[in-house]
Amino acid sequence: MQFNIAICDDDPTDANTISEYLKDFSAAEITISIFSDARELMKTYNHAGAFDIVFLDVEMPVIDGLILAKQIRLIPDYDVKIIFVSSYPEYMQRSFDVQAYHYLEKPAEKEKLYMILEHIINEKCAKNDQKIIFTDKYSTHYIRPDDLYYVDIDRSSYRNIRLHFDDDSIIMHIKIKDCEKILRPFNFIYVYRSTLVNLKYLHIVGSDSVTLVNKVRLKLSRRHVQHVQEEYVRYNAEIISNKNKFL
Repeated sequence: MQFNIAICDDDPTDANTISEYLKDFSAAEITISIFSDARELMKTYNHAGAFDIVFLDVEMPVIDGLILAKQIRLIPDYDVKIIFVSSYPEYMQRSFDVQAYHYLEKPAEKEKLYMILEHIINEKCAKNDQKIIFTDKYSTHYIRPDDLYYVDIDRSSYRNIRLHFDDDSIIMHIKIKDCEKILRPFNFIYVYRSTLVNLKYLHIVGSDSVTLVNKVRLKLSRRHVQHVQEEYVRYNAEIISNKNKFL
């Protein structure tokens, strides 16, 4: 398995420490790029998927790690694993605002870093192997649940549904209720009578609408408000709990 990893830290000693740990990690093939300034990284990071993992120092001059992480999410790149590295644990809570994968205290410990990398590898293996099948009389599609943002009724024909991805969509001739049965185990919930949303990409729950991380806004029906709020809290609590297992 291959990973393209960036390290951004204005302290060369801390950056080199992580780099040396990564070089000794034998469970994956790793390409390492080191940046001493956030602006240098952003010149290279000009498209989603440029890096698989990014280690960011929080305290950096001009542009700090939290601002840099926000810029990465705005590319948009929601798949890259952002790992903050800092001597200041009070930044940990703020790291959740940019969907950080983890937080390492300086000086970074090799054993803890390796645990995080192994967890990322296991997640990637599971994601690569896990596909669901959508089929109708016209076509068959094999789709990773994590690639799917939401599903709704296609407005051009209420007999069809539309599967929405980050920058693409697919129309299929199946019922929304049948789609819900397929997606229920993968944290998809109704926000409206004809709209299913992936909790992974749910960003804001309002009184009559929800907003996804890619800024798509969808109607939220009154009958679903409480359930959506509860599931949103549950899902994010599980994410935080899983992160804390490595703290």
